[in-house]
Order: sequence, then C-alpha cells, then structure tokens
Amino acid sequence: MATHRNVQREIKENLRVAESVFERLFDARFHQLIESVQVLAADFGFKQAVATAAADTIVSVLENHGARANADLAVFTGVNGRMVASTGREADFAGNAAWLALDF
Repeated sequence: MATHRNVQREIKENLRVAESVFERLFDARFHQLIESVQVLAADFGFKQAVATAAADTIVSVLENHGARANADLAVFTGVNGRMVASTGREADFAGNAAWLALDF
C-alpha cells in the first residue's frame, strides 16, 4: 500500500511539473504571437493594403508575417468578425462554433 501511495504521489508531482512547463511554453508563445501581431499592425505596407482593399497584398503581407512568426495560419478579419483574407488553405469559420462564440 505504501508503494502505491508513493507511485501516486510521484505521478502527481510529475504531472504538476509538466503542467508548469506547458503553461510557461504556452505563455511564451502567446507573447511571441502578440508581438508579431503588433509588428504587423504597425507595418505601413499592410496598412496601405488594407486601406486600398488590395486583397493580394494583404495575403502576401500575412504570409510574410505569418512565416516570421512560425504560424500555421494567419487570418485578417473585419470588425464584424468576417474573414477578409487568410493564408494557406481557405479557412471556413462560418460554421465553426468556437469562432462564432468569440466576441468581436
């Protein structure tokens, strides 16, 4: 019985450590992506492409910034939450419950 309790205690400790490591990695990636979005938002070419509704240029800028951020997907949405442009395969958010639940 003591061995069983020791094993359980060790498993719980290992899970606690793994959780802590995961949270740190997740937090670091989150901050990295925030910085990437801030750089994109400050990019003159991106602002100009958005202002002129130049879809090809918007996608090109998203691809460049997405690659620098090592992102699998970059999406530009309007203030209403509708997708204006995206990189990679076309993402369909229309029927995605998680996307629709976001408060824009």
